[in-house]
Amino acid sequence: MTDADLRIALREEFAAIEGDIMYAEKAHFDLERIGARTHSILGLTAAIASAIAAATILRGAASWIPGSAAVVATVASAMLTFVRPSENAQKHLGAGNSLGALRVLVRQTANLDLTFPALADLALLRVRVGELSAAKAEIDRTAPAISERSFRHARRKIKRGDFVRD
Repeated sequence: MTDADLRIALREEFAAIEGDIMYAEKAHFDLERIGARTHSILGLTAAIASAIAAATILRGAASWIPGSAAVVATVASAMLTFVRPSENAQKHLGAGNSLGALRVLVRQTANLDLTFPALADLALLRVRVGELSAAKAEIDRTAPAISERSFRHARRKIKRGDFVRD
């Protein structure tokens, strides 16, 4: 393999790593958005249902109204406690941010280190491919799982051109 062949192979590998990272990054951001929205919906439901329960007790409404509102408030509060959508959203946001930073590093390595033949040490860049892949694997290992639905949603947005070199 010539230096030119290795340079082409390295550029293709950096592009593949950058693409893989982008899909995972955007899927994590999608799941963060869903988690934050779920937290808001459950929190508002619990607050409104609690207020309705209290107000209807004070007004002397039929007993089923405050009882039903109290049950809704309890269920929404329990879901906030056990599902923890806000906490999960923060985990996805952290993973997305980490992947975004890694994607920038991959892009810089490909565009700066590989672009200038006189400066590029191809053997070191070959090692760098492994290091960047290992860094992505570590982020993936510690990050919460990505749902197939969020991955497909991210892929649609990427293919549509929503995320062009950000």
